[in-house]
Amino acid sequence: MIDSIASNVSALAAQGQTAASAKAPAATQAPEAQVASAPTAQAERAAAVTVELSTQAQAKLLKDQGMTVPLIAAQLGLDESTVDGYLNITVSS
Repeated sequence: MIDSIASNVSALAAQGQTAASAKAPAATQAPEAQVASAPTAQAERAAAVTVELSTQAQAKLLKDQGMTVPLIAAQLGLDESTVDGYLNITVSS
């Protein structure tokens, strides 16, 4: 979007206009185009949401995806016994 604004300002400058003096007739644009160009509130909220999983949740997710404890430990940079603890796996010593 910023690139689009910057290119529009550059085009106006080349034509000798300023952004304030250039008036784009929004009413001439088809209503469908106006709606399509405006993001929905739901899409904005979805784009703004970032979820960060805890290391324990990551371990459980990887296990659910079929990874072994040694692979999960290597992927997350943890000791295997820590991953075992996260997954509630008891390892006999």
